[in-house]
Amino acid sequence: MLVNWVIWSFQDECWSELKKTPHECFDNITGIFHGRFHEIKKQCCVIVDSLSDLCWLIIFPSMPYIRFMIKGMCTAKYGLH
Repeated sequence: MLVNWVIWSFQDECWSELKKTPHECFDNITGIFHGRFHEIKKQCCVIVDSLSDLCWLIIFPSMPYIRFMIKGMCTAKYGLH
């Protein structure tokens, strides 16, 4: 029950953070699902790094690994962590 409350309380905050991102950044993130790994920009990596791990679970509930994959690509490409 407590877990559901925590997820519910963060849900609006997570989606509002994602909506603040430039449209091209969201396209870069969703492009990863279509094999376009090289397209992620440094600005998107900074935004990705700022999202909490709980937000990733809320935004992509069926893909809990996605945050690690994107953060790994950003680290490899831009040296961000």
